[in-house]
Amino acid sequence: MKPSFVTLSLSKLKLQYELLLKTFPTAKVYYSVKCNPLPNVIKYLTEIGCSFDCASINEIKYAISFGCDAKTQIIFANPHCSQADIDEAVRVGVEMMTFDSEAQLLMMKNVAKPLLRLRPDSQSNQFVKLGLKFGTDSFEGQRLLNLAKAMKKDVVGIAFHMGYPIGPADQIMLMLKEVERLAAFNNLKLQYLDFGGGLMPSGVPIEDYAGVSKELLRIQRDNPGLEIQSEPGRYIVEDAIDFYTRVESVDKNRVFVAGSAVQSFHRDLLLSKKLTLSVVKAEELQKCVHSKKRIDIQVVEGGEDKIVIGSSGIRYDIFYEGKLGDVKAGDYIAVKNAGAYTASCLSDRLDQFSGMEPFQVVEID
Repeated sequence: MKPSFVTLSLSKLKLQYELLLKTFPTAKVYYSVKCNPLPNVIKYLTEIGCSFDCASINEIKYAISFGCDAKTQIIFANPHCSQADIDEAVRVGVEMMTFDSEAQLLMMKNVAKPLLRLRPDSQSNQFVKLGLKFGTDSFEGQRLLNLAKAMKKDVVGIAFHMGYPIGPADQIMLMLKEVERLAAFNNLKLQYLDFGGGLMPSGVPIEDYAGVSKELLRIQRDNPGLEIQSEPGRYIVEDAIDFYTRVESVDKNRVFVAGSAVQSFHRDLLLSKKLTLSVVKAEELQKCVHSKKRIDIQVVEGGEDKIVIGSSGIRYDIFYEGKLGDVKAGDYIAVKNAGAYTASCLSDRLDQFSGMEPFQVVEID
């Protein structure tokens, strides 16, 4: 076993993907690549028929490299990118792109299928307020639609993202009504309606959005040929991955590990998510790797105050400060359900900086 690695449950990926399809049977799923771009994840999701929400030209080329069709399976959903990136996306075959400003719309003269991205008012209540960066209000959206008409540019759809976490179903319903209002007022033939991501496997139960699903079906019936799009990331991948890093030494209250918090948990530092760490014996972990069966990671309450320190030379490379059970050199620190916005921080550049080998992915069940 490598000093630091993740286990990836392909069956869990499939289960989460199928739960989305079951809940929103009229929607086409576009996995958010930035949430976790591990090749094992992208390859498997491609194989089971998933499409992709890409936020950069590199993500677009990455998805294409696994056999994804740029024309029908990719949406370039970053409404703030350079003219060069837009032109390159068009060159490789991408047709769907979002915009939320005049500057971006003017750059999209060669884009076949532009989608206006709206900003939900409810984002003021979200933990991650994507509206600070993406989306426009309906008033400005109307002006942009008028500008598109003047440019003789057909806007083919409307997108919105509720933020993270996605929040109650009634907030989504309000946005769906606003999409319909804008489309009707502008005599806009909707080809695409993209209602973003924000779903959490441990958040509002997905069953609570059954009413949203019915409303999407009704909108689809009223707009023949309309494609409903969902852009999950966290919901699919978060609970499919566990992270492990070996304890190299213990000095009183300081626990030194092989992995790097800078690489693995920068997301958690940014979002102030409290990590829950567990201690797993190497022998138990070895059985998991050989059998390809997932360990049921048990969180032990209590213990002594510890500081878990990563191996890079960066001063803030600290995993955790808090209670931790008995831990010895050779044990592994485990973090359960660490699949969202973690592996994307494990860049080759940081690997080189800290002198560590690239991390290993072990596929299980």
